[in-house]
Amino acid sequence: RRSHSSHGSSASSHHIFYVVRQPMLLHPRHAPQLRQLTRNTFPVESADPRFAHDWDHYLSHPELFLVLGRVDDDDRILCFVACALRAASAYVMLIGTRPDHRRRGYARDLLRELHARHANTQLHVRVDNFLARELYAGMGYSRSGPVLRRHYPDGGDALYMRRRTARR
Repeated sequence: RRSHSSHGSSASSHHIFYVVRQPMLLHPRHAPQLRQLTRNTFPVESADPRFAHDWDHYLSHPELFLVLGRVDDDDRILCFVACALRAASAYVMLIGTRPDHRRRGYARDLLRELHARHANTQLHVRVDNFLARELYAGMGYSRSGPVLRRHYPDGGDALYMRRRTARR
């Protein structure tokens, strides 16, 4: 955390800003933060054992899972994307952003990093999550298959989306 104030201003006009690091692989030390961020961001899904996420397992098996994040200079996670790696693709299991850091392009940056590593990616998205659907469509994802009725614990429907790009 760094503090900044204008020359000649009073102490009450200090502004605090964070240095946000570039997308990076998250490590096992980040597991507690990921658990908390997941519970806060996805409370309904987090309460259902079918949607449980074993962050310790994901972070200790990089050959099976990819967990990318944006963190600040205090190593606080601002945004993350967690993927299961498959033979020729990556399945996005979860994307989460701290509520006070949304709409700053962090998720888009993480997806770009994911796409640089994996040409073919898939994900599920809630039908009623219009902002996420807009983000994914803008990044080349398209709907694949029918609506998955009652996919989420609260009865919400999901769309399956995929992105394929040719490797050069």
